Order: sequence, then C-alpha cells, then structure tokens
Amino acid sequence: MYDLMIIGSGPAGISAALTAKARNLNFIWFGSRALSTKIEKAEKIMNYPGLPTVTGSEMQSVFLKQIDDCGITITEAQVNSIYDCGGYFAAGAENEIYEAKSVIMTVGMTTTREIEGEARLLGCGVSYCATCDGALYKNKDIAVICASPKFEDEVTFLAGLANHIYLFTPYKETSLQYDNITHFNGLPASVDGDKKVASVTFKGEAIPVSGASS
Repeated sequence: MYDLMIIGSGPAGISAALTAKARNLNFIWFGSRALSTKIEKAEKIMNYPGLPTVTGSEMQSVFLKQIDDCGITITEAQVNSIYDCGGYFAAGAENEIYEAKSVIMTVGMTTTREIEGEARLLGCGVSYCATCDGALYKNKDIAVICASPKFEDEVTFLAGLANHIYLFTPYKETSLQYDNITHFNGLPASVDGDKKVASVTFKGEAIPVSGASS
C-alpha cells in the first residue's frame, strides 16, 4: 500500500513527485521518461518560471536531470482504470493492481478529435481498455484505433482474442504482422450502429464490426 499514486508525467506530475519525495512519502509515479509529448515537441517555451525561452527538448533535459538527481523512478506502465475502494484507491496497469491511500491525477488535456458516434456508443461496443473489455470481443471482428506504436502491445493482446482486427493508425508503418490484422493508415470517419456498434466507416466504406476499441 503506497501513501500516494501520481499519474501523469507532465510539469504538474513532476512537481507532485518532487514534493512527495521531499515529504518522504512512499509513492509510485506512473508516466513516461519522455515526460510530456507537448513539451518534447515544443519549439519554444517562454512562460515557464525559471526557464525563460527554452526549447521543449531543453526543458525535458532539465526536468529529467532533477528527477534523476532526486532518485525518483518513473513507472512506465499505462494505467487503464482507477477504483475508489473506500478509504484507499486501486489502479490497474498492465495486468497489475497497485493500491494507495491517495491519488493525484496529472494527465493533462487530450486534443484528440472525437470520432462521430464514439461518445454515443460508449459502453455499447466502444471501449478504451483492452485488458478490461477484451473478453467481450472474443472471436469477433473489431475495429481498433492505435494512436502510437507504443500502444501496439494492447493490439497484440486483442489479436489473441478477436477473430479479426481492423487496425487504424495515424502513422504509416506498424510492426504488427498477424494474419488476423488488417492495417489502415488513417482514422475512421464514424462509428456506426443503432443501439450497438455495427460498423465503422473508412473512406466511404462501411466495415462490419462488433466493437471498436481505442
């Protein structure tokens, strides 16, 4: 049982981790050594106190040095779910369960465009957790949207359950080579169905599926 779980490794997560370390708390910090993709890709940052006019990569280097100098470890596992267990919290991350008395969420804001029909069919064939909902797709044809190659292990997990996966990615190449995966470069225009997911539309073509996972 940890005193604290911190989820997210942007500036707010870094600040929380440094403070937890200073207060000698027993904590676990979930995030990435890349810290924040928004920082990593920033051309110039001019509004951060103490670091005037730095590039994103320069800021990233400064942050990482301070983290390492303090002996803080970042656990690079994706948290898929958090549960309030009454008096403590449990988080599921890559088939492991972690428990803590408190949780600080510093996951930032998503800028991903929602696909038409996604919100309406959430819980009716649309899901966001391969581990939690994978069994629902056993021996079925499903659509999977993978935003980054670092999440392809989730697709591999689903490929072991589903009959066939129609994989949609914003990047061109994938390392996934399975007989039951068909890869498309691009994202579906919509997730379709009345009360449940029945298909996804890609470049004007309806592809019949029983579920859609992102």
